[in-house]
Amino acid sequence: PARPRVGAAKVSKSPGQVPDLPARHKIEDNRIMPGLKFLTLFALTFLTAQADVRLASIFGDHMVLQQGVAIPVWGTAAPGEKITVTLGLATRDTASGPDGKWLVRFDPLRAGGPIDMAVTGSNVILIKDIYAGEVWLGSGQSNMDFTVATTPRHYFAGVQNEAEEIAAANYPNIRMFTGAWRNSYEPQSEVSGSWLIVTPETVKEMSAVGYLFA
Repeated sequence: PARPRVGAAKVSKSPGQVPDLPARHKIEDNRIMPGLKFLTLFALTFLTAQADVRLASIFGDHMVLQQGVAIPVWGTAAPGEKITVTLGLATRDTASGPDGKWLVRFDPLRAGGPIDMAVTGSNVILIKDIYAGEVWLGSGQSNMDFTVATTPRHYFAGVQNEAEEIAAANYPNIRMFTGAWRNSYEPQSEVSGSWLIVTPETVKEMSAVGYLFA
């Protein structure tokens, strides 16, 4: 789980035409064509959805960006698609490569916020409540997965003063992104998860090491 702390203030291909059926099959045309039309519509809908501009999964509402360094923003789209990314008052234009990947970089930000991000291509993505601050990456197994509270999933966890820590967890400028459990022998380009603001409700499932460090 990653542990951020905010600073002073984280092909399509058109389906081919259906060939004329031999005379002996004409009687089945009315039964065949509706199914083919449905499959064609489904295929076009699926391919269109696949071509939508997407952000990497690490980008989301309430996220924290590292202050003081250039900020990369990346994702995927249809090959050659023109994309505009706005972060605060700054704007960058690019186009996706033959593999559908795209990336832009923004100048460093000072600690603070909130600001918004908009990504525009064939569709529009809006990310809200972004802060710039200190971003820390927490990596480990059970030691880093040890949560603040004891829960059915984390039956082995829970800090000694659990009730007091949970009740006092009101830090709107501390946000945490926790990657979902996944087994893999290969590096992954995406990770499931979302950015959560620290509250008495959300802190229960947060890494105790990450939270107390922040």
